[in-house]
Amino acid sequence: MNTKFKTNNPFQKSLIRFYNFSKGLVIFFFIILISSCINDSQKIDDNPNFKYFENYLSSKSQYDMLKTGFPTLEECKLVFKDKYASTYYNWLNAIKDEYFNTGKNKNFLTYFGMIKYVFTKDEENTINSGAKIFKSVKYDSISTSEFREEWKTFYQPSVKIYSVFFLNEINDETGFEYNGFISINNQWKFFPKPKRSIFNN
Repeated sequence: MNTKFKTNNPFQKSLIRFYNFSKGLVIFFFIILISSCINDSQKIDDNPNFKYFENYLSSKSQYDMLKTGFPTLEECKLVFKDKYASTYYNWLNAIKDEYFNTGKNKNFLTYFGMIKYVFTKDEENTINSGAKIFKSVKYDSISTSEFREEWKTFYQPSVKIYSVFFLNEINDETGFEYNGFISINNQWKFFPKPKRSIFNN
């Protein structure tokens, strides 16, 4: 049974008030600490680790890189505003179902990746089969604050989105591009660019 300690001694009363104040202060800072940890659990990185992509120079490994790199709903909320986060997340899940759960043979990599130099049909098939080996990788980025006004409506401001180019040769200017990588808590997440029409439904 809990009982409250009562006293008429002024000194003891002061100690009790100090104890109660200190206990409340500790609880307050504990709540602040927990809130901070929760916020830090979902944070876009300012200095991402680009060496990550050097592990994915084969198209076979790129398949796993994309398949395991799609964002959660909470991560979508860091990139898209309000209701648009769940709209994007649902759209992305529909694409994942189409490519992973239908059992149909899909050109997964060239659907998500953009060919920035001349490919033959055979080379495109080589990429999708997983047999393509690239020599190097380079990067570019754009902030959502630089988007056209009609796109800014959907995105959170000042989110840096990266394009990753896998190159046939080390000195190539451009290559096979995946556009939409964002580093969250030192993990690269893939946010393929949506059709604007999905937000208008």
